[in-house]
Amino acid sequence: MTQAKLLSAALGVEITDLDLRQPLSADQQAELRRLLDEYQVMVFRNQQISVEDQIRVLGIFGKVSDEERQLLARISQELERAHGAAAKRTMASSEKKA
Repeated sequence: MTQAKLLSAALGVEITDLDLRQPLSADQQAELRRLLDEYQVMVFRNQQISVEDQIRVLGIFGKVSDEERQLLARISQELERAHGAAAKRTMASSEKKA
């Protein structure tokens, strides 16, 4: 059974024991569908997953359209660019202090 921690009395649950980079069993998939139905929001913290992993996980809940796939790819590219720019600023700031 998936470990889930209630986030609030109103809605939301944090899933704490799944590595979304790995394929999920049929039981795990059914449990995620049940949790989403019951709590409307699921949080998976600290997951370093690829676009392909995101699409696979989203597929548990229904068909992922080509438009959704393209959107995920664009978002991923933007996040990578932003992360790279932030890393460069941090490095530049560290070099100035040294």
